[in-house]
Amino acid sequence: EFISARGNEIRCSKSFNIGSGRVTRHFFHHDPPATEEINKATDFVKSKLNNIDGSPQAVVCVGGTAATLALIDAQVPFTDSKHAHHYRLEKSRLQQLILELGRKTLVERKSITGLNPERADVILAGAFIHLEIMKYFSLNSVVISLRDLMFGIFLE
Repeated sequence: EFISARGNEIRCSKSFNIGSGRVTRHFFHHDPPATEEINKATDFVKSKLNNIDGSPQAVVCVGGTAATLALIDAQVPFTDSKHAHHYRLEKSRLQQLILELGRKTLVERKSITGLNPERADVILAGAFIHLEIMKYFSLNSVVISLRDLMFGIFLE
């Protein structure tokens, strides 16, 4: 889900089927994924992002994958998720995390600090999606928020 806003005005809202579970199921068939699988998944994500207009000054990422990437980067246990809120995830760090995650099997990923073992199967695809978003918008970092759409609906 992409929402572009300026102040209180929503300028654009689009939904795309490029979640980490979907990308994992459709493209990653080896453990760890083969280079060809990663390339196909990356091309798929890029093709979806080509439909987004605008050049944001900043991007706020919400959801379980974004929070998990922050916790892995900060090396904070996933049970202490509050540390992910307002975390700035640098593109260079995300690229390093992807290299590390891409070398590990599912069993090895389950022992990574910050990664809930239940997300170990989809975290690599989610990391690629976030990296492609950063590349598409030419961002060096994104901010992670634990507040999501449901929080906004609650505030209304």
